[in-house]
Amino acid sequence: MKVNSFYPVIMSNDVKKTSKFYKKHFGFLVLFEANWYISLKKEETGHELAIIDATHETIPSSYRKAAQGLILNFEVENADHIYQQFIKEAQLLIHLDIRDEEFG
Repeated sequence: MKVNSFYPVIMSNDVKKTSKFYKKHFGFLVLFEANWYISLKKEETGHELAIIDATHETIPSSYRKAAQGLILNFEVENADHIYQQFIKEAQLLIHLDIRDEEFG
């Protein structure tokens, strides 16, 4: 099997607001935009991410709710600097404070 693309699609109750977050803080650019779906990409890395309206008809009705229990892992070169930017300067909400782990 040849896979041409693979990327997470986040189901959101506010597609534009969610997209704005990833564009502003992670530097994603819009590849495609509709009122119910936005496809994003980081040009320098090729990483992709999409946001879809959680109530859209293309999603089976029993799954039409915002994403829950999802972790998107962004590994960065200088976590302390990013923490300063995101948490201290931009005052983004944090659920688990930065810490050193025994695995890295």
